[in-house]
Amino acid sequence: MEALLRYNDVNSTGATSDLMRLLPNNMGGTSQHPLSPNSASFIRHMVTTHSFDVDAPGISSWAIPPGSLANYNLTAPALAPSGSSTNFPSLAPPTRTPGQPTNGDFNGLDWRSVSAQLGKINLNRKLTPYTGPTGNIQQADLDRQQFAADIFIRLVAVTGAYDLFNPTPPAITAPTGQAQFDALRWLAQLSANIVDYIDNDDVITTFNWAKPHNPGAGSINLAYQNYPAQIQNAINNFQTAISTTAPGINADPIGQGWVFGTELPRVVINEAYAEYTSNPAETMAGTPPAGPYNVKVDVWAELHNPFSTDLPGSDPDNGNAILNNPNPINPLTGMGTGTATSVYQLVLANTSAPINLRAAGNVLGYVPKVGDTLYSTPTNVIYTMMNNTNPGDGGAGTECITPFASGTVDLPASNGAGPPTAPPLPGYYVVGPPGNPPGSWATQGFSQPPNQFSTNATMEYTLPMQGGGTAYNVPAPTILLQRLMNPYAATNIPGSLGFNPAIAPNFYITVDYLQGGIYSTPPDTTGVPAWAAQDSTSSPRISYGRVQPYTGAKGAQIQQQAGGNTFYSVNNPSPPLSTPATPFNWPAHLDRQLVSPMELLNVSAFKPHEFTQQFNSQAYAGQMQIPPPAPPPPP
Repeated sequence: MEALLRYNDVNSTGATSDLMRLLPNNMGGTSQHPLSPNSASFIRHMVTTHSFDVDAPGISSWAIPPGSLANYNLTAPALAPSGSSTNFPSLAPPTRTPGQPTNGDFNGLDWRSVSAQLGKINLNRKLTPYTGPTGNIQQADLDRQQFAADIFIRLVAVTGAYDLFNPTPPAITAPTGQAQFDALRWLAQLSANIVDYIDNDDVITTFNWAKPHNPGAGSINLAYQNYPAQIQNAINNFQTAISTTAPGINADPIGQGWVFGTELPRVVINEAYAEYTSNPAETMAGTPPAGPYNVKVDVWAELHNPFSTDLPGSDPDNGNAILNNPNPINPLTGMGTGTATSVYQLVLANTSAPINLRAAGNVLGYVPKVGDTLYSTPTNVIYTMMNNTNPGDGGAGTECITPFASGTVDLPASNGAGPPTAPPLPGYYVVGPPGNPPGSWATQGFSQPPNQFSTNATMEYTLPMQGGGTAYNVPAPTILLQRLMNPYAATNIPGSLGFNPAIAPNFYITVDYLQGGIYSTPPDTTGVPAWAAQDSTSSPRISYGRVQPYTGAKGAQIQQQAGGNTFYSVNNPSPPLSTPATPFNWPAHLDRQLVSPMELLNVSAFKPHEFTQQFNSQAYAGQMQIPPPAPPPPP
């Protein structure tokens, strides 16, 4: 340092410097003016041995510039957006005029950093709890929405997905083109996921990234209320893309400007069995009736809570899963409603076109109802009950949606219980239809476990008539597990009677699903077996189960090898996957403040219903929850 500060001085052994020898062009010379051809003196006097932290987000100098559709897009079948990069701009005096877009991290007028204007954000901020003595649902929702907005704004800045920083914009137009809008929504999803990864509750963050929380109360989006009007106006332009009228492109028919964060599921679909019965009955097993007939399908689904019991105070539910909340809270009053509400529900659906569940815009894991025009595939609908014969059926047209009745006890944490402990084990729950097969089949002969089994006529449905003598290839249903976004609060469902736009929505969102397949005669024995329905006249009755609780991708559910099913116990898959891994692979989901920014690499980049479809999906290849980034461009 002495050589730098006493440049060209004499009579000191410290007047030589290794740094000077390494950087002669930068450190040599006598000019005192920073803009002169030789500003070495200015540079020398900026060197210090003191470390400091610049109050600005880190960004590479060749960041992606906004303002072009070719920059940052999400196009199917890609799982994450990508874009081209730009080189470091010329440092010649800027020639841009007000209204021109920025260039990556560089302001279009004077090359100042636009990301530095935002400042850093505190990822370990204090968040209002939802429950407890200091709980406040409305404030807790707003805290998390503003947290997600802080992250989202910075992700937009560093990716160049949209120009929010034009200092004097004449008119910031809406994102033109579905690919650009999908990329922005992907960043919003990642932002909400980061919030849910850090906060210590089991509430799914509702982030109104592109729409005011309550449009009827004005145009200000409370998530961005701490930002200047310039950014608020830019965000408000996203609404134009959502609009169904020109110049809108109806870019978000399902989410309508909302995304919903991903919490680690504490209930998953672990095993399932479906069988079909013809009416009239088959005269010979496996041979369709000679005359016209229809087919009734009965479905059993086993739910599993893979959590472990937590230490007192670390989790309000102590690791258990609330299946039915007897007294949900009204967010406006903070008081219980006294009306029991099912927190989870099962849905049976025909999803012959699985791309709809994985579409970029399907932020809810939504399956349309009959006649819904959101999707062009008419077969992708919720099954309805038709011509059923069991007592208590809701009749034709009743949707196959099965809630948990009032009085249903919480599903306890399984604590990793498994063989050699005999079933029934804690942490498992089976839902099925009334009637056959008898309970002794479902429980493998042991006593029916109390509080771990329920029946509902909505777990069966009848398919249309089939011509006599014609084999019926029965599609196994897709089973969706849905839960309320906030298990502690009363429902607040958009479009329903009593919906209150002044508070966050609270309705059912898919958090896990078992994708259906097609039954074939004879069965297809090539490759990995698919989840399929089985003829009720065949034997043995064999269910399908996951190789691991959080591995839900198609092909990871295989026939069980323990006498037909392994309900109320750890699954027993067949080769080549052999026995379940011990212990199971566990997704990293902190629910606590960060110790290091590197922990963010474990954040899921997927929607809630996609989490189990992605985790461990490549035959135990590791977690890889976030798609691997493209290599950085050369400087």
